Amino acid sequence: MTGADQTVTITGASAFVSVTGLATSTLAFDVSKTVRDGRIGGSGFTGAVYVDGLVAAPVTASGIGTLAVRLRGASNDLTIDDTFASTAVSVVGGPGDDHIELAQLGSARTSIIGGGGTDTVQLTLLGSPDKWKAFTGLRSRPFNLTLSAIDTFVLDNGGNSTTPVAWVRSDVPLVGHAVTLTANNLDVVDPSGARLVKLIDGSAGGSLEVRSDAAPDETATISSGQVDLALASSSGVPGAVLATAFSGIGALSLRTGSGNDSVTIVAEPGIRTLAIDTGSGDDIVTARALAPKTTIDLGFGDDTAVIDAATPNAELTVSGGAGSDRIRLLTAASGSVFHLHGGQAPLDPTQPNTEAADQGDIVYVAVAGVAPFATVDVHGDEPRSLPGDVLFLDPGAQVLSPVQPGSGSAFLLSST
Repeated sequence: MTGADQTVTITGASAFVSVTGLATSTLAFDVSKTVRDGRIGGSGFTGAVYVDGLVAAPVTASGIGTLAVRLRGASNDLTIDDTFASTAVSVVGGPGDDHIELAQLGSARTSIIGGGGTDTVQLTLLGSPDKWKAFTGLRSRPFNLTLSAIDTFVLDNGGNSTTPVAWVRSDVPLVGHAVTLTANNLDVVDPSGARLVKLIDGSAGGSLEVRSDAAPDETATISSGQVDLALASSSGVPGAVLATAFSGIGALSLRTGSGNDSVTIVAEPGIRTLAIDTGSGDDIVTARALAPKTTIDLGFGDDTAVIDAATPNAELTVSGGAGSDRIRLLTAASGSVFHLHGGQAPLDPTQPNTEAADQGDIVYVAVAGVAPFATVDVHGDEPRSLPGDVLFLDPGAQVLSPVQPGSGSAFLLSST
């Protein structure tokens, strides 16, 4: 390959092939068979790209600018496991369910385009993200990986059992940084070309934040091991959905933007702590299940929280924040402890916030839905004018008594 911008396409090889080219040249593989255990790199050939399993014999290439692979068989299995400083890698999947694993990647761009099936791309990080990126020599921001038409992108950090990582998934790239290095916002990968991002964390002390800084209305659903954040449509074009599955993490937080957002917890998420912050706007949060410790901050606006969660032994704190908010408690399971604040909850949510000044909040408690051995404390702000904040109680046999007699701002509902 001596001319500029030349492309050599290999469709088959019965013996070892070595190709030398220029930075402007392309070595292409057009593979009709189904690839099993195909590999790019990992050969030990210094400065060369090693390809095995695509055709009958291995192929090495040096000096080329692009390695392009077109898979036409069904359900291919391909691993990219070497670092390339100057050779870009492009892979187009076949019509079946392809699996492409990224063991190591270099600073040159890698592009993976899905075919007609349910394709999966998996990036395995053997250590903490900052150490892994330093090991592979990656310095670019964001990480040089482009995905398109991929069903599931798996980021597997399960081998990192010692360093807790704070992961952030947003409408900008996924970010991972060690908790002990909070100033290092390390870009790891941009997974926007995948329908679902699956994060596997091995430390059990790690956290995941899913957030959007967009202003339009958003809809979020939290289920067991997954959170979906749907951005609002614009000019008739549906908004993106940040679908994120997770395992091995200890804490999950969800932050929506400044629109009128809707968040629903449909199942216990499978983590120890859950924090929801809906920002400004007239938001609605519906909790049909809870984590062992859950906080809901409704922020600015006239917001609504509906608590109908039969999760036992759960601790819940709800902050109405500024605005005329509505908090409806329909179910509190046995052993649960709920702190419901019309305004902003203080650091100790068992106490009233005597500094809060917003009025017009309404807290509704269906007393019959409060199970035995559940505790609910309800806090309004100090009334500046009548009627101030309002507590509505449906009839029941439980006993209502002031937490701080004479304060007029906090009540305890305890069912035994």
